[in-house]
This record gives sequence, structure tokens and C-alpha cells, in this order.
Amino acid sequence: MHFTASIVVSESVKDPLKYYLNNTVNTTNFIKCSIEHSITQFIFSSTAAVYGEPKYIPIDGVDEEFFTNPINPYGMSKLMTERILQNTTKAH
Repeated sequence: MHFTASIVVSESVKDPLKYYLNNTVNTTNFIKCSIEHSITQFIFSSTAAVYGEPKYIPIDGVDEEFFTNPINPYGMSKLMTERILQNTTKAH
């Protein structure tokens, strides 16, 4: 299970590189190590912040293909990781 991340939205706005390095780059390294050691499954904890501001409420029942539009570096760092996971899954 991978729940590790920097998570303070206001901090991500003040220090975006911290969030991209920790949340995206470090997770990418984790994915690379998982491949190298034949780990084929793990749970990645993302965030609702990948969706940005909701267009309607309630948003429950929305599928994972719902339009993503993060509005801060925290949400973007998690969305980038989701995309890396999707691409890597297809490749491996």
C-alpha cells in the first residue's frame, strides 16, 4: 500500500517543487523499484484534488474517468502519478 505523500494544499502552492519531487518523482522511483522486484500490484492512494472544483454537487457516484482539472500542485502531483501508473501498467 502506498499512502505516502505531502498533502497540505497551501504548502504545495508555496513550494510546488517539494510536492512534485516527493509525490511524483519519489512515487515514480517506487514504481520503477516495484517493476525491478516483480511487484505486480499495490494500492495507490490518490486524492479528490485531481478533479479540481466540482461542476455539480453532489459528486458521489462519479467514475474515475470524470474530467480531471487539478487547481493546485498537490492535485497535479497526484494526477501525474495516476497517469504514470496507467502508462506503466500498459507497458508492463
